[in-house]
This record gives sequence, C-alpha cells and structure tokens, in this order.
Amino acid sequence: MIFDDQKVPYTLIMDDDVRKGGLRSRFDVILYPETGGNLRRIVGGIDPKFGPLAYTKTAEFPSHGTPTASSDITGGITWAGLANIDTFVREGGVLLTLGNSFTLPVDGGIVRDVTTAAEAGVTNPGSELRVRFRRPAHPIAYGYPETTSVFREERSFLRVRRVDEGQVVLQWGTRLPKDDDETEGDEKKKDDEPPLVVSGGVKGADKIAGKPAIVDVPVGKGRVVLYEFDPIHRYQTESDFRLVWNAILNWNDMPPTPPRKPAGDDEQD
Repeated sequence: MIFDDQKVPYTLIMDDDVRKGGLRSRFDVILYPETGGNLRRIVGGIDPKFGPLAYTKTAEFPSHGTPTASSDITGGITWAGLANIDTFVREGGVLLTLGNSFTLPVDGGIVRDVTTAAEAGVTNPGSELRVRFRRPAHPIAYGYPETTSVFREERSFLRVRRVDEGQVVLQWGTRLPKDDDETEGDEKKKDDEPPLVVSGGVKGADKIAGKPAIVDVPVGKGRVVLYEFDPIHRYQTESDFRLVWNAILNWNDMPPTPPRKPAGDDEQD
C-alpha cells in the first residue's frame, strides 16, 4: 500500500497464520475485511470433514492460489485462533474490522463495552448517509470535515452504553445526543437538521440517526476499531477509504478515550 510518499509494508494472512499465533511479534495492525459469516462460521470455517481442501495453483486451475495459497482451507481460525487475536490486541496490536466482521471481536468477547442489535422497521439496502464525527480531533477524522457522508448497507447496528459513548468516533446523522448538544450550545431543533439520506433509499431513517458508525475501543495495551459499515465497499467508495488509511497510518498514535459520562435513566443494557 502506498500513501503519498509513505510506503506501508503489509502481508496477506490467512487462517493458518492466525492459528499459528505469535501475531504481535509479526504485526502492528490486523485489518479484517467485510465478511458475510457469523462468528461460528469465522471460527469453524469449512467443515474439516471435507479436507484437506487445497487452494493452490495447478495446471487445471491456474487462477487458484492467488493472491495467496493454502494446502487446506478447512477449519476456520479455530477458537485457539480467536484467542490469538485477543492476545494480539492485549499486547498492543490494533485490530480494524470492516462491516460485518465486527462480529469477530464483539461476539467473540474481545471487546466488552459494545454489543450489536437489529432495529425493527429499518431497511437500508445500500445508501449514502450523512455522518458526524463526535471526536473530530481523532486521527481517523484527519482530512474530513466534521460532517460528511459514507456508504452503508443493511446490517445490524453497533450499540454502546451511555457511559461508553466516548468511544464513538463517528455517528450516523448530524444531530449529537442531547447532552452533547447542550454542551456545545447547539440548540437547533431536529426539524432543522439535514436529512440522513444523501443518496438512495432508507426506511426508518430516524432509528439509524445517532447510532455509532465507528467505535474505537481500548483493549489491554491495544485497540479494536469497529467500522459498522465497509469503507472499502467493492473498492468503489473511494471517499471513505481514508477512514481506514488514517487508522493504519496512526495505529500507534490513537488518543485516550474521553472520560465516561455518568450513567442515567437512558443507559442501554
């Protein structure tokens, strides 16, 4: 990967590498791409009864083994591999999860302060939505205005308790929670806010607005950054790419989480 004059060395890793362990001695950042699978599928992978199932270049299948190869692609990362990723983060590594891959650290228990939930009455098949940085000084926000837009598809939402909202870097919609509005002296009424949808169609937009879009969670000596959307969707959402590049370039310069807010009657479970 090349960023202007900076070259960032990278290695494409697979389940074999994760199962091997010792990840922190080899990597500073692990980027887990969008996945259509749940935690069970990530951990278990293809049933080993079908193995060994090679993915290698052969005369019959010359396109196989690209961009990487394995003598057996069954078995997933395994529970031991999940523990290896947990150790990687706690020892100071940064895990970035794009889109639905947040199921790995959330459902896998690597992060404890974030949950996921579906929202009844919401349909978001793929639209450009307005977002606002709650932490505009965060390195992930470098180069962006405080309010911008990103592309979102249908998936579950991330949820944090009120006391953990300091971990939210980016939110859906432009209206901040009430107490934040009061702190900033922003007294605009909801009707004065621009619509959530920039392009496309969404049902239940009012239930999306205000929910976390990017969450930066300290874990041990490291971090887990959860992107509730896929900033590199089909390699077409170029305006969103920098949200990932910023995290990679500043992996060792993530700021401390703002102090927790006192719990109130509206605290989520």
